[in-house]
Amino acid sequence: MTTQAAIMALLDGLTRERGRAVLLISHNLRLVNGFCDEVVVLRAGRAVDRFRPGDDGERHPYTQALHDAEPRHGDRRHRLPTAAQDWGAAAAGVSRDA
Repeated sequence: MTTQAAIMALLDGLTRERGRAVLLISHNLRLVNGFCDEVVVLRAGRAVDRFRPGDDGERHPYTQALHDAEPRHGDRRHRLPTAAQDWGAAAAGVSRDA
């Protein structure tokens, strides 16, 4: 069993035993689909897709890109396109006192 699988099994047991919820943040859609009741995909801080694992509906292109980026045996790795955003300008309006 991998470390990731052991941690997820522990979290799953605790959530069921105590009736709690977990907010799981990950780029690994395979992991998320196997553990979560609902998935919200964020890109550049905005929700672009929302679905339940197993739903066969149409997906946002970024969700599809995350899915396509999952490693498969023998495949070469590739990068996802990044969101076009000037992070410096976005952060300029943020105050630490807010």
